[in-house]
This record gives sequence, structure tokens and C-alpha cells, in this order.
Amino acid sequence: MPVASSYSAALDLVTRHGVSNSSLFEVNADGSIRTQTWKEKLGNFGARITRNYSLRKDTKDAAVAAALERMANDALNGPDEEVKHTIRFQEKYPADILVRFKEAKQRVEQRNAPRHATISAAPANPADQAGVASLHQQGATNAPNYGATAQTQTINAAATPPAAPADPTAVDLTALANKYQVNHKIAKYLVSGPEFGKVIRAILSEPKTKGAQWGAPIDQKYATLLNKTYEQELAYAVAAGRDISDHQILQWAIAALKQSQ
Repeated sequence: MPVASSYSAALDLVTRHGVSNSSLFEVNADGSIRTQTWKEKLGNFGARITRNYSLRKDTKDAAVAAALERMANDALNGPDEEVKHTIRFQEKYPADILVRFKEAKQRVEQRNAPRHATISAAPANPADQAGVASLHQQGATNAPNYGATAQTQTINAAATPPAAPADPTAVDLTALANKYQVNHKIAKYLVSGPEFGKVIRAILSEPKTKGAQWGAPIDQKYATLLNKTYEQELAYAVAAGRDISDHQILQWAIAALKQSQ
């Protein structure tokens, strides 16, 4: 498994092993670049089956671009004039393999750019600011239905906003993450999580959107898709030395729920 920790070595690595546009690389915690193991290549095959390969490829390639940029900056501050000449030449006349990584980085940055959703006032919106934990009640006991049953939940603009739960912050996020087998960092955006109401409100605020569903099995599909997106974007964020914000997770959650419909 070849590993490159300098710009010259990394350029040689990606040039020799990245001839095929489908050949992906990994960025280690120390910023070095390496070829993938057979298990990671198997994961690429799985991503093709689940139709998440394009996102996976962009995330991996963007991480490589960020690593190459860091190596180039380090080399430009170093004593090796030949390497500096190579870097400047690649900046003016980049090899095709470098163009691939740079374009992937641009696409990832565009996806992560802040986007603002227009949200209607709470009285006119069926998903109020306290969340959607109490949107659906069942039986005489008024016990909230969190989508854990086989019943599909649907809301529309004509629905009457129900009362908010007494203490939406009391949700056990660890238990919620374990229930859906996802990273605990996204738990609050899952069905019945305290931030899930923001996801619903954003979707319902979009023009021509009449409703949204999140009952079983959509709730699990939504959780799985959001988790995959988070894990893939986390790999790029770590490689780029950036933090993932709640706003970014919210946007991914909105996209994941829409895709799960």
C-alpha cells in the first residue's frame, strides 16, 4: 500500500495509480496520501450499488486536493527549488489527474456552502419550532407516535398544529442514535429528535411542497442516508482541517429526507 507524505511523492503516487478515473485514494490523519486497501475498494463497489458513489468519489478526491495543497504550501516554504518549479508549473499547466481533484473539491465546497431556506411563520406551519414529537398522537392516552410503527405519517398545509411537547430536550440522543445505528453527532436531527422540526419546516416552506412523510420504513431510510452523507463529509472535513457545523448537518438532513420520500 504506497504512501506519500511529500508533494513530489504524492504527485507521483496519484499519477501512477490514478490513471483510471475510478481509482480512489485515502488521506491519512497525518495528511499523507495512500492507495486504498481491498476493503476500501469493496466499499466503493457497495457505494455504486447504493447509488452513493458520485458523492463518495467527490469526497475522497476533494480530500486529496486539500492534502496536495497543504503539501505544496509546505514545499514552497522549503529549500528544494526543483520541487518549487514543479509546483509552479502544475499551477499553470495542471495534469489531468490534478484537475480531477480540484474540480471535486470545488463541487464539495459548493455543496457545503450555506443555503438559506425561507420558512413560514409558525402559526401557519404544521411543524412548529419545538419539533414534531407531538405532531401525531394515538389512542385515548395521547401518547406521541414517533414513527416507530408501520404506520406512515403524513402532514400537509391544512393540518392543525398540535401542542408542543413539554420538554423536547429530554430526548435521549444516545438511545436514538443506537436505535437507527448512526453517528451520535446527527442524532438530534433524526425522527423525534429535538431538531427534526427544522428539517420538516424547511421542506414544507419550499414552493409546491404539499407534505412530507417520515414514518417507518422512511425514518430508517432517512437516518441511514443522512449518516452516510455525514460520514463521507466528515472524512473530507478532517482532511481539510475543518469542523462540520450544525447548519451543514441540517442541510444534509433536509436533502436526505427529501430523497427518502
